[in-house]
Amino acid sequence: MKRIVLEKLKKSIFALAALSMLSMAGTFISCSDSDDEETPAVTKEGSEAKTEKEEGNEESKDSNEKISIIMCGDSITQTYAAGDKDQCGWGQELNAFFDSNVTVDNSISRGGRSSKSFYYEDGRWNKVKELIKANTSAGIKTYVFINFGHNDESKPNEKGGYFMSYASFADTNPEGWQTTTYTKDPATSWVSGYNPETNPNNLTYKEFLGLYIDEAKELGAEPVIISPFVRLYTNSDGTIREDGAHNITSAYSGEALARGNYAAAAKAIAAEKGVSFIDLTAKSKAFVEASVKAKKQDFMYIQGDSTHERTLGALKICEAVIEGVKEIAGLKNHVADTKARVLVDAGSLNFGGLTPNFSDIKSFKVSAFNANDGEITITAPTGYSLSEAQDGEFTQTLKISTTSSFYGTTVYVKFEPTELVEYNDKLSITHTNITPDFGTSPAGTIEGKNLLVTLSGFGKASNIVGGTDVSVTWPMIDDKNKYTGVYTVSPENAVMAREVSLVGLEAASATIRGVVTKERNGVAGRYYDGYAEGEAGCPAYISRLQAAGGGTWPINDGGIALPDVYAQFEVAAGSSLVINKISMILGSSGTGAVGWIIKYSTDKEFSNPVALEKDGVNSNGEYKTVSIEDMGYGIAAGKSLYIRVYPVYVCNTPTKKGQLMIDSVKVEGVTN
Repeated sequence: MKRIVLEKLKKSIFALAALSMLSMAGTFISCSDSDDEETPAVTKEGSEAKTEKEEGNEESKDSNEKISIIMCGDSITQTYAAGDKDQCGWGQELNAFFDSNVTVDNSISRGGRSSKSFYYEDGRWNKVKELIKANTSAGIKTYVFINFGHNDESKPNEKGGYFMSYASFADTNPEGWQTTTYTKDPATSWVSGYNPETNPNNLTYKEFLGLYIDEAKELGAEPVIISPFVRLYTNSDGTIREDGAHNITSAYSGEALARGNYAAAAKAIAAEKGVSFIDLTAKSKAFVEASVKAKKQDFMYIQGDSTHERTLGALKICEAVIEGVKEIAGLKNHVADTKARVLVDAGSLNFGGLTPNFSDIKSFKVSAFNANDGEITITAPTGYSLSEAQDGEFTQTLKISTTSSFYGTTVYVKFEPTELVEYNDKLSITHTNITPDFGTSPAGTIEGKNLLVTLSGFGKASNIVGGTDVSVTWPMIDDKNKYTGVYTVSPENAVMAREVSLVGLEAASATIRGVVTKERNGVAGRYYDGYAEGEAGCPAYISRLQAAGGGTWPINDGGIALPDVYAQFEVAAGSSLVINKISMILGSSGTGAVGWIIKYSTDKEFSNPVALEKDGVNSNGEYKTVSIEDMGYGIAAGKSLYIRVYPVYVCNTPTKKGQLMIDSVKVEGVTN
């Protein structure tokens, strides 16, 4: 009798323990690499077969459980800001493939990292471990997705000599490798917070993945090994080469052994450690080869880049990873329905000026992800027309069918002015059941279900018969080398102009600039930006503009200008005026580097401005003449031309007190 009671008691205890484990919340941290063969997820060692009833209990989803996935990876994984390349890491898109219980943290992945450098760099793996501990304390289950390989393969001469410190062999080191030391220049290294006096362990890629697995499991997280995304290295028949699938079969110069098969090493260590493995190498090999066969690989990869993916490529990687996730017990019930996307990689197209009845063509890409059985409609405004071929027939409206096999198409936009007017308008893109978006490209406008691409251009006049050459100049300094916003017009009263308007800026002073002592033609002298002192054209002084309120810029690092910080120059046309040239001298001074963005418009509210083609950034103490010539930009009588120079703070220093240097602003044209 006692035995029966004890047996029942044991069963009750085991049942309670099982229920307790099922109710635990979870976090997923991921660092991945890829293999050439498609392989199911590895079952954890020691697990026993489950009854149908037990499996049903395991797959039940607790609506209150919280799961965190932490991504550990390189440039293939990391999050990118919007840019013209449409570069996108798959880690920044992954969250959309899960339900609201799952949160993906992709803040630690970073380009240029290998399994070795990520492990040693301050703020990478040590930060991941801190997050695991915090999640565990909060009752959140953590998964770690581990995705490396590309930079482990780096050759000795890549990224400078020190970069070999971050490379590794796949699974077999040559003799003496582990005791070899490599120099590292802390001033130029991609890796921060790493002591150059320290010689890291020169383990294999496989061994480093083993360290991630062991340390993540020790802290209570569940690691998932993901093999690397294939490179676009193709054979003549369009298939991916061995090295494209991360199998390095030939030794690099100066090395005794070939690096080996990184995807196979990732698969092997996952099996040995009994953790989940997702064969992204094999899965991506299949869908990339299909895109090559369809001649659509440029929709997957950045054009001219055989390694890094665009937004569509990132979505396809996520789709492949999710196939593997569906084999992971704690995650498969949190996979969400895949959202269809239509992607446009341009928010604006600027054609500049064209003589009437001449034309110019620019293009952008439209791609689709799982957008089955629909139609994209693109409509162009007056002055513009559309085609899917550069030499094809152009129409005002373009209709493109989307099917399961549709990757995308290049849309060509022709600008063909017929009058001497501005053609500033928007191109409309819609889909029958999907609202298009801009992916990781610079965003334009979305109104309702319509995506709008801004188009700008103008009819260009070649000359005015019997006209008068005119110019307006803002020297920016007076004869005492002090800042002034006044202007001069030549010939006098030919046009109207206004003093410089400073919005969010204040004038600091004028200063001597660009002076060097050197020899020219064997004679030593003082030279200013290439001119000898006193020589005609020598610009010895330049005005300095700083941020209002003490000179601290309210501008984000990384080249982003605020719309309400600028210097404005205005020319008003009494009669019709054609602008042929805008020029100025620009530079930076003070703490850090200041760049600029220059735009112009004939609208007082500055809507639909046109950007000068030669925007730029200069490092501290350098100066540059910026100009656009042969404009033929017509200004109607009674209207004005507005030019704005936006400072862009581009140097990450605590004080942010760099100054925009500007002088000799000049507008030249012809008036009746």
